[in-house]
Amino acid sequence: MIGLDSNVLVRYLTQDDELQSKIATRVVDRFTAESPGYLPLVALAETVWVLKRGYRVSRSRIADIVDMLLNSSDLIIEDRPAVHFALRIYRATTADFGDALIAFSAERAGCVETVTFDKAAAEHCGMRLL
Repeated sequence: MIGLDSNVLVRYLTQDDELQSKIATRVVDRFTAESPGYLPLVALAETVWVLKRGYRVSRSRIADIVDMLLNSSDLIIEDRPAVHFALRIYRATTADFGDALIAFSAERAGCVETVTFDKAAAEHCGMRLL
């Protein structure tokens, strides 16, 4: 199994650099259900952030991309339940994808609360606003 860093996934998704995109595509296109790639949670969160901030991709398009990755039989995604939760929050609210991941992970770890300075995270992810 081969793990993906966010920069490889971004090149694959955006196809914005002729050389690196070609290499990324060659790697990702080799993944199969029998020999899948591995997408760490941090790489997925970074990818979402880069697509939003660096490429100005719309929330709905980012949600569709995450959904496509989740439904790929050629990828093993670290902590699928957390990604499903974060995607549901991301589609339904103005909260950031990463904040939803943080809230889910903290709750599952047994935290009594997660604190934040982010109003949207507090409102939509159940964190306590400081």
